[in-house]
Amino acid sequence: MDVENIEKILPLKMALEEAFKKLGYTEPDMEAAVVLHIIDGISSAVLMGQPIDKEKLESFLIKKYDL
Repeated sequence: MDVENIEKILPLKMALEEAFKKLGYTEPDMEAAVVLHIIDGISSAVLMGQPIDKEKLESFLIKKYDL
């Protein structure tokens, strides 16, 4: 990832880290990285025209993060 892309994603990364801190996660930076990778993967799938079961994915993430 080049510097320009890192600068664009930094506010989201910081917000995710803060959210995971407030939720009491022991490694909020790593949790934020995982979510960013999930977003990257979903974006790639959409761009490649792969089908995505949005409801199933949403349900999984809600359960995973106990929201």
